[in-house]
Amino acid sequence: HTLAAPIARAAGPRAVASRGAMVDLPPGSLGIIVLGTSTILAWCIAFSLLRSCVTSGGRARLAALSTVAGIVAITFWVWSLINLTKYFDIGAVVFPLAVVASGIGWFAATSPVTSGGIQAAQLYRCLGPLGYLAVAASYAAVIAFPKEAEKITLSLYDVLGMVVWALAAVMAAKAGHSLVAELTQKGVIGVSAGKSGSAMEGSSESEGAESGEGAESAESQAQGGRCC
Repeated sequence: HTLAAPIARAAGPRAVASRGAMVDLPPGSLGIIVLGTSTILAWCIAFSLLRSCVTSGGRARLAALSTVAGIVAITFWVWSLINLTKYFDIGAVVFPLAVVASGIGWFAATSPVTSGGIQAAQLYRCLGPLGYLAVAASYAAVIAFPKEAEKITLSLYDVLGMVVWALAAVMAAKAGHSLVAELTQKGVIGVSAGKSGSAMEGSSESEGAESGEGAESAESQAQGGRCC
């Protein structure tokens, strides 16, 4: 294959999607159907998981985004791997990046407020948008450098793929930033509360010790008075 062939087949299972004749569909229609179906199913799974794992706030938004993006990326990654038996598919390279980014996002969203959880959120804030942008860029490359004249449905598939993953990158940047701020604030509050609790305990012990010493001193003076 020449360099133009992989570029023309970028954005995952685009070549398979273009072979609409196999299933009597216009070129690109199969890709649009798979993209829409996997996205809807992913949102259903995300809502189901959120009920048991994450309740609200920045964690919920990031967990939902990571679940949806991860499932869609895995779907198209598998499709791209199947294509590798016939030709090079750049989707086999870019979709794993989105899968890894989604995994980091899910870990950050479900981790406790610890230094590890905050570091995971900070890592996702950088790698999440980059992983999703890599997929969007592969679709954009096909649009910018088409190998030949394309059918409207195939062009529509490329545009939808680029827009969906670019939107995911923007949402990842916002969700990552929000979660880092939320976890950092909770971590600072937790540390402050712990220090305050320790200080209060120390103060109570000191007051108790002083009270005990005062009581012993008073008792000694009383005994001394009786002896006299």
